[in-house]
Amino acid sequence: MNSAAPRGNFLERELRVRKRPALEDPAYIPLPLEVLLPGERLTFPLFLKVSRSWELQVEYAPCLEEGEELQASWMEKLRGLGLCHLYVHKRDLAKVVAYLNNHLLVQAIEPEPTPQEFVLLREHLHFSLRLTLESPQLMKTTAPARKTLGTLVRIFERKPRFLKLMWDLLYQEYTLYTHSVNVAVLGVAFMAFLKRPAREGLTLGLAGLLHDVGLTRISPELLQKPEPLTPEEWEVIRKHPCLGYRLLRGNAALPLHTVRLVLEHHELADGSGYPQGLPLHKQHPLSRHLALLEAYDGMTLFRPYRPRLRPFDALNTLREQQGKRGPVYDSQVLKRFIEMMALG
Repeated sequence: MNSAAPRGNFLERELRVRKRPALEDPAYIPLPLEVLLPGERLTFPLFLKVSRSWELQVEYAPCLEEGEELQASWMEKLRGLGLCHLYVHKRDLAKVVAYLNNHLLVQAIEPEPTPQEFVLLREHLHFSLRLTLESPQLMKTTAPARKTLGTLVRIFERKPRFLKLMWDLLYQEYTLYTHSVNVAVLGVAFMAFLKRPAREGLTLGLAGLLHDVGLTRISPELLQKPEPLTPEEWEVIRKHPCLGYRLLRGNAALPLHTVRLVLEHHELADGSGYPQGLPLHKQHPLSRHLALLEAYDGMTLFRPYRPRLRPFDALNTLREQQGKRGPVYDSQVLKRFIEMMALG
C-alpha cells in the first residue's frame, strides 16, 4: 500500500473526501482525529472515505500505513478541510483497541478529563464493544470495556460537574454500537446523578453496553429492512433479549445482575413489555432505568428512515406513552432523568 499516492491525489483535488461518518461499507469504521497521537507510529493502517468527483460510488483510499509516523502537519490539513474522522478496517479491531488502551495509559485522565479525553474514553468503549461482538470468544473480551466504564464511574462520582460534558459525548447517528455506547454512558452518568453506589453504575453501564448483543444473532437483512416488519418478523426481533441472556450468562467478568438487566431491558412499568411481561415489582430495580435510557437514546439518534427527535420531544413522547395498565415508563425515574438533563 502506498499512502503517499492517495494523499497526493487528495491534495490535488482529484478525489473528493466524504465528511459524513455514516457507513456505506460496514467493514470500515470511523475513528475521530482527536484520538490519534501525532508523532507516534501507527499500529494499523488508516483510510480516507472518498469518491471521484464524477462518481457517486464511495471508496476507502489508503491514507496512512501501519508503522508510519503520524505527522501533525497532515492532521492539520485534514482539520482545515473540516474532516473529523479517518477510517480503520474491522480486521484491525484488536490493534485499534490496544492503541487506544496505550493512549489511555499515557493520559492522566483522572480526575480532571478534558473533552478530548472523554472522546478517547468513548472510542475505547466503542471499539472494545466491536471487538467483543466480533469475537468468537465473547466471554473473554469484556475486560477492556469494563475497565473504561469503571473510569467513567469514578469521574462522574468524584466530579459531578463533568455530567454536563456527558451530553457532548453521545453519538448522534445510530448503529448497534453507537446506541449501545450511548446507553452505557447514560447509565453510568444517571447512577452518579442519583448518588447510587459505584457498583450500580458499573452494573447498569455494562448492561447498557451489552443490552443488544442478542441482535448480533439475528439476520442483518431483517434488522436493516426498510419496509415495516411483519408480525412474524417482529416476533423474531423480540427474541433478542433472550438471545443476549444466553450469550452472556456465566460470564465471570460481568457483575452478577448485569445479565439479568440485559434480559429485562424491554420490560415496561405496566407489565406490557417483553420477553416475560413482568410487572414492575418483579423486575430488577435497575431495569426501569435501563428501559427508559434505551428508549430515549433510540428516539434521539438519527436513522436513515426517520429523523432524530429533539430531546424535549423525546421526553414528551416517553411521558405520554401509555400501556394497557398505565404509564409505560416509571414516572419517578423519568422525573429524575429530566432533572439530570437540565444540567446540560
